[in-house]
Amino acid sequence: MTSVTDSDASSLRPRGNVYSGNDIFRTLSMCYRNIAGNSISSVTVTSTQYSFLRKLSSESSLDITTGSCTTGTATDVLDSVVCVSDDAASSSGSGGSSSSGSTLIIVIIVLAVVVVLGVGGFFFYRRRVKNQQFVLSNTPDMVGVATPHSINSTPARNRAGSRGRASSQQRPPTAGARTPRSSIPNLFQLAGLSDHGKKMSDAQPRRSSVQSTLPIAGGHRSRSSIISGNVVQIPMEEINYTRKIAKGAFGEVWLALHGKDLVAVKKLITVEGTSVQDFVSELNLLASLSHRCILTLIGACWDDELTDIQIVLEYMDSGDLLSVLRGNPPSVLTWENGKAAYCVQVCEAIYYLHSLQPALIHRDIKSRNILVDSQKGAKLSDFGESRERTVARTMTAGVGTARWVAPEIILGEDYSELADIYSLGVLLTEMDTHQIPYQTLGLEESMIVQQVAVGKLRPKVSDTCPEIIRRLTHECLQYDPSLRPSAARVLQTLMASSLVRRPSVSLAAD
Repeated sequence: MTSVTDSDASSLRPRGNVYSGNDIFRTLSMCYRNIAGNSISSVTVTSTQYSFLRKLSSESSLDITTGSCTTGTATDVLDSVVCVSDDAASSSGSGGSSSSGSTLIIVIIVLAVVVVLGVGGFFFYRRRVKNQQFVLSNTPDMVGVATPHSINSTPARNRAGSRGRASSQQRPPTAGARTPRSSIPNLFQLAGLSDHGKKMSDAQPRRSSVQSTLPIAGGHRSRSSIISGNVVQIPMEEINYTRKIAKGAFGEVWLALHGKDLVAVKKLITVEGTSVQDFVSELNLLASLSHRCILTLIGACWDDELTDIQIVLEYMDSGDLLSVLRGNPPSVLTWENGKAAYCVQVCEAIYYLHSLQPALIHRDIKSRNILVDSQKGAKLSDFGESRERTVARTMTAGVGTARWVAPEIILGEDYSELADIYSLGVLLTEMDTHQIPYQTLGLEESMIVQQVAVGKLRPKVSDTCPEIIRRLTHECLQYDPSLRPSAARVLQTLMASSLVRRPSVSLAAD
């Protein structure tokens, strides 16, 4: 059949097709229709359509085969019978309305389901977050558990974003000691120095016969105030105090006897919630560490309410390195005659900490936190700062902290274990000059911190400093953390030098 455009056609004479009754009205502009021979049966029309059919020319033909009319009124038109009924229009309209209504209902249902699912998902997420917070707030600070901003095992790659701030990831609880990534070589022994204490391969996790699960003072349980099962509980009556050897804002250190052994007892004198939590966190951390170059934890004493808690540590007879440096001029305590050996031991301790999984950043490496013994050499101590440190806390910590801190920590940026390497560089200048960093500059502490933060100020070594120490210091103090060497590299460099010898002088301490 030939296609005809409605706007151009004035008559239609299709034959031999299957047409329905509605096809009669497809083109209202035509005045002539002859659709005979198309086998159209009963047709129901509206009054308007009936009027249209009557206006067609007399030559038009519908050729409707039957005149049966189930609805409406049978009416003659163009030699055929059609059923005239306005119900047809309403039926058609209602069908369209019904269809539109059904579509609208479906859309509304879909939207309702989406809203319900969204609201349900939101409340499920809120509930899950609250549950996680509840679990974390009621989880003991177990051995080997990292705290925010204290651990990041990813080395820095660039200054902007790859220095890992001690992350807010949760450390997996473990009842054992921290696991090193690889076996730590006995570098101290390779240097020809005596090896005191057990090697890492021989170290056994400390066990405790008692694990405290009692609440702290005030009746509120704190996850940081539960003592690890790795801590050996020592009855208080077994400790015999002799004299006080140090005192701070929150605690004091006593020389004491435990049996026949001299020990150092660190006592907490302020039992506020935060101080107790920090004290127990340091205790738990010490219990997870085992290395000959890290101060050994003997055990701890505590009462049922944790209002009296004491950390029992091995005693180092020469005091801290700061006192040793002040009591011995560079001409007596030289790099070849002791200081290089101390450096090796400190680097071994740092290498061990950075090799743990996850890596532990000490964050407070300085001469005051290195203890010296006439037989055992130097050991790293004081892990109370191996946790979150804010910029404000760094700047108000005085000479004891700020002058050794890496620029990225001062700026509050992400950092990695390479921040410890910067502090090691500052320590090298201190060991070389026997002076506090920047001591001769006469600058305010805040000005020193500001200048260090922007890379305009670094401590310097003396004119007589050995070249190998000068070069290591320069590398460790690089402003860009990615340019600093690892602890392993510093160790290798020191071990390859001719500076490392067995200490042979009697050291005096203030």
